[in-house]
Amino acid sequence: LLVADYNSISFANELKPYSLLDQYKSKQSGKPSFNWEKVKPMLKFCKENNLKVRGHVLVWDSVMDQDWINWFFKENFDPNGALVDSETMKARVKSMIEDVMNYCEDNYPGVIYAWDVVNEAVADNWNDAKGTTESNNPCRIRTLRNGAKNYYYETIGLDYVKYSFECADKVRDEIKEKNGNDILLFYNDYSSFQTEKRDHICELIKEINSEEKLCDGMGMQSYIGGWADNDADRQNGCFSPYDLSNHKEAVEKYSALGVEVHITECAIRNFYNTESALKKHKEFYVKFVKQIEELNSGSTPKITNFSIWGLTDLPSTVTDSNYSYTMNGPYAGLYTSLNES
Repeated sequence: LLVADYNSISFANELKPYSLLDQYKSKQSGKPSFNWEKVKPMLKFCKENNLKVRGHVLVWDSVMDQDWINWFFKENFDPNGALVDSETMKARVKSMIEDVMNYCEDNYPGVIYAWDVVNEAVADNWNDAKGTTESNNPCRIRTLRNGAKNYYYETIGLDYVKYSFECADKVRDEIKEKNGNDILLFYNDYSSFQTEKRDHICELIKEINSEEKLCDGMGMQSYIGGWADNDADRQNGCFSPYDLSNHKEAVEKYSALGVEVHITECAIRNFYNTESALKKHKEFYVKFVKQIEELNSGSTPKITNFSIWGLTDLPSTVTDSNYSYTMNGPYAGLYTSLNES
């Protein structure tokens, strides 16, 4: 199915820092070091089957506060150590970005055509940006995620996002000079079509590109509809025309900043497999895709990638305590099932 119907894929977790970083190797080498074993067969498969990859992701705060991985921010790579200073952390981030981008390009040249440089750095609200104000943090960079500290902010400060793009830009220039491959750099986030958060993301993109164009595009995760505490309210929140219009307006605002838009993790949520729900899901999906076509009808397409979350419905996730259930919906796939016959 992948080879037949797709030309671009993203890996869910395997290229994230917490998946690649290796504490033992880092302690031995004195710099961030990595274990590539899980991602090797995936990159190999893509190279052999001419599938391009959106690299996801170089810098992301989520999970990184936990004891099994927060050593990345600590002295001597020791979870019991103190947090390192800003310059030390900048050196580690720079080293990590250089090594990850170069490893992938040197071993699987041309496979990764775009990187999400930073993921989900803009807070949903000011409760997730505690300790900052509109005047000193106009982009509303998050300082907390579900109450947990953002260690990139704790060590480097509010400019860790732009700094990460500066590091990635330098590496992609070197790659282009070396072999001609031109890698695109993206900022990626969820709820990016919600108006308030959208406006803060716009401020962030403008800040990243204030001196030179470092960010080529905006990655809109595009989980659409159906976020609530119970099934009935979740389903009632699906297939809203306001989500369609808000998504269109957001694409236009990002495009007006001179960047491409990628739809990076699209899930048109649906929680019921009744005939009525499946019909509404299909109709809404058609409207969404036609909206993409309309946005791309000009001389320059606004949306240059459309990635969906998962391949098929997942009815086995019918439990409201399951992350995939609440995030994606069990009946949100483009395909009902994968028939291997």
